[in-house]
Amino acid sequence: KDMISFKYALSAEKYSLINCDKIIHKGTENELSFLPFYDKIKNKPNYLFREFINKDLIQDYNPDVKLSKKDGEIHLVYPGGMYPLKNKFIEPFWEFYPILTSQKIHIHIYTKPNTNLIKEKLYYLDKTDSYFHYEGFANPNELIKEITKYDYGIMLHNFRFDKPTIWFITAVANKQYDYLSACLPLIVDSGVSNVKKIVEEENIGFSISYENMKNLKKEIFRRKENYHSYLKNIVRYRNQILMNESNFVEFINY
Repeated sequence: KDMISFKYALSAEKYSLINCDKIIHKGTENELSFLPFYDKIKNKPNYLFREFINKDLIQDYNPDVKLSKKDGEIHLVYPGGMYPLKNKFIEPFWEFYPILTSQKIHIHIYTKPNTNLIKEKLYYLDKTDSYFHYEGFANPNELIKEITKYDYGIMLHNFRFDKPTIWFITAVANKQYDYLSACLPLIVDSGVSNVKKIVEEENIGFSISYENMKNLKKEIFRRKENYHSYLKNIVRYRNQILMNESNFVEFINY
């Protein structure tokens, strides 16, 4: 059933891209070239979308709200989907999170569970592991203000591949812009090369390999002096994105 749905989605996407007037995409500059029918769309006007910042939701850095100021420990946040089941490509979330909590790093999860069983397990972990915190679900307007109290937003994907896939090369998650809106530096999986490039070029956080994740606490402390530089660069990068909004409107209109 899933495979039929997937193939239908691919066919619909191909039809739309071939027959549209313009293309808006959000991954990398060259991601369209990976499509097998690229010759049919390569001359279409296209726009690399980066305008994910809503100026009405932007939060300033406030050290007084940080949980780390109160307890002196590290607090990371992850809002979004989870991968609870094991398969060839994905390490289950239940096997991933202990890498963080075993280092006495707090991880705060905001998600809407797909099943009651997953929900029950999240609440169980919240009660039994003092470094695991299930915070429930929050809509974007509430979420951005809520997550300002943490230290870093994470994008530490638990996908494991023998070699980089096109998804890993081109991926950009909307949550990274939620982190920026909340003035949170990012910690990202170095295997997600496009996100890593953005984070390191803009100096708004740092990347770490999956193999080095067991040393994450040491890596965070090693970069302690960089934290305020990350914050300044987040403000600069947010302003840059907001300034580009008119370019996107112009692309649509003309």
